[in-house]
Amino acid sequence: MSIMIFDPNTFEKLIEVEGEHYRRFRSKRLFGDNSFDALLEEWGKHDLDDPKFKNGPTFSMGTIYGDGGWHRYIVRNSGEILFLRSAARGWPTSEHELWIKKARMVGFRIFPEDLP
Repeated sequence: MSIMIFDPNTFEKLIEVEGEHYRRFRSKRLFGDNSFDALLEEWGKHDLDDPKFKNGPTFSMGTIYGDGGWHRYIVRNSGEILFLRSAARGWPTSEHELWIKKARMVGFRIFPEDLP
């Protein structure tokens, strides 16, 4: 099941990956256009009848920064949030794979390998 930006518990899922201290980075005031709130607001402005949305969720509308900007979560036009493999902390160490495993366990699909 995909994690969608508009689901009420989505930010809590980000907290599960990033840690409780990440809660303070939710607002646009602190993380600007790469905050959860900014991307949720932007997603809500789009006309879902626009052809780029009808052509499927292959387009990205932005990126949410994880703790300290290390991790990145791609927000697709569909509203689905994907964890970006190449931006996992610890790259290219074993810590990198632990973050990916944690994100996957919470329910995030991993970009690019979890895409059809």
